[in-house]
Amino acid sequence: MISTKIDFNQIQQSFKKIRTPPQNKNNGIINKMDNFQIIKVLGEGSYGRVYKGKDQTTQEIVALKEIKFDDLSDGIPASTIREITILKELKNEQNILQLKETIYQPEQKKLVLVLEYIDQDLVINGVLNCHNKRIIHRDLKPQNILINSDLEIKIADFGLSKTLSHFKEKLTKEIQTLYYRAPELLLGSDKYSTVVDSWAIGCIMYELFTFKPLFQGECEVDQIFKIFQFFGTPNKQRHQELTHLKDFNPMFPKFEEDENVQKTQEKPSSNRQKKQQQV
Repeated sequence: MISTKIDFNQIQQSFKKIRTPPQNKNNGIINKMDNFQIIKVLGEGSYGRVYKGKDQTTQEIVALKEIKFDDLSDGIPASTIREITILKELKNEQNILQLKETIYQPEQKKLVLVLEYIDQDLVINGVLNCHNKRIIHRDLKPQNILINSDLEIKIADFGLSKTLSHFKEKLTKEIQTLYYRAPELLLGSDKYSTVVDSWAIGCIMYELFTFKPLFQGECEVDQIFKIFQFFGTPNKQRHQELTHLKDFNPMFPKFEEDENVQKTQEKPSSNRQKKQQQV
């Protein structure tokens, strides 16, 4: 289990490309960082902000993901360690957002990830490179799949990703944004695989063509019922494997499969999805 209390010094030792910018009285916020000019804010979350910026040495446009820490005594969150580690493992892989370097600002209690900049954020594919390396993304959604003006697709945000071992290990169930969460996760499975990414891709593809999420549950129970209304409630004849999961209740409403649903036996792998798209 990854500890959530890791000292900043360990990060400096582990990641060779960490750079600490010169400190001065006016260097208290990210847009005063030497070498980078801030152009605009791209997004904001509980972790901090993402900026569009320019490397003034190379003139390259980059994305600067600022990660703030309230208390250094708590160390760096495991999700941050995991994201940096996995992005380094996927260095130079196609369709993966590339990490250029990591900047550590101890006085401001910040890490800044300098990332490849993609100028449009849209949808789909590229998970095959992750799956070939036994990596599950676990948070695929439209906001995390980017496409640039050359129609090159990049996958971003590996904070919830997991590298699978060769052993059947138990995995956390608290992953994936609700609208894109696979039914086995909603039913409490802790032994899942890359197919949870495949489910998310299917939901994203639907949203691409209809401009609305496929399943818009207000909570986990509402989400699984909306899935059952579409595919039918699992029973001995269909999706029986789901009936064995710990959060499946035989008293669930008995929904019939929607007449427009084409019957399938399994969710396709990312490899099979790629072949179908090529056809």
